[in-house]
Amino acid sequence: SLDSSKKWISQKAREENSRILEAGKRFDDLSKMATTMVLAVSVGNKVLVGNLGDSRAYLFNGSELKQLSFDHSFGNELLKRGEVSADDVEKIPHHQSITRYFGLNANTEMSFSQSIVDNNDIVMLATDGLTKQVDEKDILKVLKSKHKSLSEMVALLISMANEQSGFDNVTVLLMSQFMEDNQ
Repeated sequence: SLDSSKKWISQKAREENSRILEAGKRFDDLSKMATTMVLAVSVGNKVLVGNLGDSRAYLFNGSELKQLSFDHSFGNELLKRGEVSADDVEKIPHHQSITRYFGLNANTEMSFSQSIVDNNDIVMLATDGLTKQVDEKDILKVLKSKHKSLSEMVALLISMANEQSGFDNVTVLLMSQFMEDNQ
């Protein structure tokens, strides 16, 4: 079930975070080691998304791209608490600073969300190397290109991000399922 998956993932995430923190204590060159993560688990027509940091999960329904994950950034945290408006968040200094990630402290917890996935929807997982370099409208154009396979779309998205500057690592994963009627 998705609930048991969430519990298992949360436990494994805590264990990995402890390993990262311990490695940072043992080796000076690893003392500032950190990473973000996004994942998706699909069971039937439901998808569980978990994330830590600003790596994102999206659902593409054939026409729209909806973010399923929550960015753990300073600005987004202020927005969530109602301390700033969506129009003003980008004016705040360091609004993109990450507030949760592996390697921060022992109490780092992932965020989770669940969604319904319809036949042929696409779930996209991506690092900020894609989402900060390629406009959402350009990502949508690629996802709407039905004549391309998922692997061709991934290659195109990564290429587009690298052409913008390539300042960051770019990871993209697309998944979709075709569900047959049981009638």
